[in-house]
Amino acid sequence: MAALMSNGRGEEQGMALEEEGVSPGTGGMVGTGGGAAEVWLLRHGERIDETKAARKWYDSVPPARHFDPELTKTGAAQATVAGKAIAKHRAGRPEFRRIYASPLSRTLSTAHEAALALGIEEVVVVPGLSECAAAIRKQGLEFWERLAFLPLEAMRQLCPEVSRVEEAAPRAFEECVTWLVEACREAADEPILIVTHREGIRDLIDSPFRVPLPYCAIAHFSLEKSPEGEEGCRDRNQVSASVAFPGDAPRRFILQRLFDPATETELPVPVPVEATASTTASSRGVFMSMF
Repeated sequence: MAALMSNGRGEEQGMALEEEGVSPGTGGMVGTGGGAAEVWLLRHGERIDETKAARKWYDSVPPARHFDPELTKTGAAQATVAGKAIAKHRAGRPEFRRIYASPLSRTLSTAHEAALALGIEEVVVVPGLSECAAAIRKQGLEFWERLAFLPLEAMRQLCPEVSRVEEAAPRAFEECVTWLVEACREAADEPILIVTHREGIRDLIDSPFRVPLPYCAIAHFSLEKSPEGEEGCRDRNQVSASVAFPGDAPRRFILQRLFDPATETELPVPVPVEATASTTASSRGVFMSMF
């Protein structure tokens, strides 16, 4: 078992992704594979501070913990439905080896329910996956760095599948997702499942509009290498986000599906009015099939 390391907050955290070929602390990746083939993002379920019990909850926790509301029972049920929906959609395809989750309470509890539904035995906590959360992002990275995330044992109370905390990953959300994809270079067909926040899904969709995302919305992205010479700038008309890989041509996260598992319906992604007719038609085509 790998040695534990400190996260600078005085709490023991898990090892880096050494078995995945990652160089801890440097962000460097080892391996010659093609990277993960697909990325799935799952938004957390209902949070208690957006229910009638919000005031009681706020009064019961220190103000310093108000950024981290817990998952409700309804949210747990939503996560179970989402996990089953992902399993149904991916039947017969390569399985997820683990779930990567934001360290916040609501995402950890969501990851636990999804793991049970999918038969996944390991959850890796990645702090950078929480940077996108609205309450954190508006305060900036300095605020994020000062946050007191739950200690490892408290995380395991919410999600017994937690094996470790991955401190080597970048702090910014999109860079963090790219880093995780690169960590899977030895397994080109391995899918990645991330439990995070709606702002993270919006980041990768990169629409100029505020895409409505219900609790436990699911976004499925494929990865596409950009043509030689393309610099990885965002292409909003194609509803995709571009990310630069170290020593490689840029790749784009291409949105394949965005759906609500509770209603089994596709979620629309608005496209700019100035988009060409062909681009608009192509973008709409992604969402024609029902779940």
